[in-house]
Amino acid sequence: MSNNTMPAGHTKFSSSWLTHIDSNGKSLSAWCRKGKDDIHGYCRFCDCDIKCDNSGKQQLLQHAKKDKHRQSIRYVTDDKQSKLFFSSTPAGTSSSTAPTTSKLEIVNYSDASLAAQIIWMAKMADCNFSLRSCDHIGDTFQKIFPDSKIAANFSLTRTSASYMIPEGLAPHFRKTMVEDLSKCDLPFTMHFDETSTSQVKKQMDLTLRYCSPTHNKVWVTFYTSLFFGHAEGKTVATKMFKQLAEDTRAGPPQCQQNNNEDIAGSHQIRVSRVWRLC
Repeated sequence: MSNNTMPAGHTKFSSSWLTHIDSNGKSLSAWCRKGKDDIHGYCRFCDCDIKCDNSGKQQLLQHAKKDKHRQSIRYVTDDKQSKLFFSSTPAGTSSSTAPTTSKLEIVNYSDASLAAQIIWMAKMADCNFSLRSCDHIGDTFQKIFPDSKIAANFSLTRTSASYMIPEGLAPHFRKTMVEDLSKCDLPFTMHFDETSTSQVKKQMDLTLRYCSPTHNKVWVTFYTSLFFGHAEGKTVATKMFKQLAEDTRAGPPQCQQNNNEDIAGSHQIRVSRVWRLC
């Protein structure tokens, strides 16, 4: 009598069946295990027992063809759906005999891939990478991490990066900086540097230097860029402080700094008066 055959002609469940591939291209082990007794398998996607006492493995394969099972498979394998995972780690020691603690994690591969793109764009901005560094970067990560679903869903082009960095990341970090500055009760300094762009326009970059409550040290960070044609000092100073006054509850800067003393001097005399107007 076969080991997989029970008395009275019943076929019992065999773990060797789990290596077979069903009609959906999935291994039986991905969704099936032994059920409530020796003549049943259990589908964890459909949450039901499958009787296999007659034709055995074929009954499991027939279950995989049912519409309910195929729908359940789509929900589980869809990377846009959040997944729950248990991860076990030793409690306080690296010993293999140590007790473990379980942590329930929710993973949405679509969101995780978006987070990876955001991290990469932040790295681009921090290290002044060219937008061309985005070309084929998804293919690169997929080659480096062939078993990663996050890498498999990573897709970023220079066009999307050129939009997402100034329109997505920049406002976020600017808001974070403004909130931090608003908590500072000490004077701060505004630095500005003016240059001509390739379009023959005046670009003024502004940075702020202040004592950061978040970082607990003096912090220098980029604030914004202003663009001018030909503008008088009063117009420049007004634009410099108007946005800052709207964004923060801080008082006027302690001073302004610029490498060009003539420009700095012409703006400085109007600082207090312009700030009151703002």
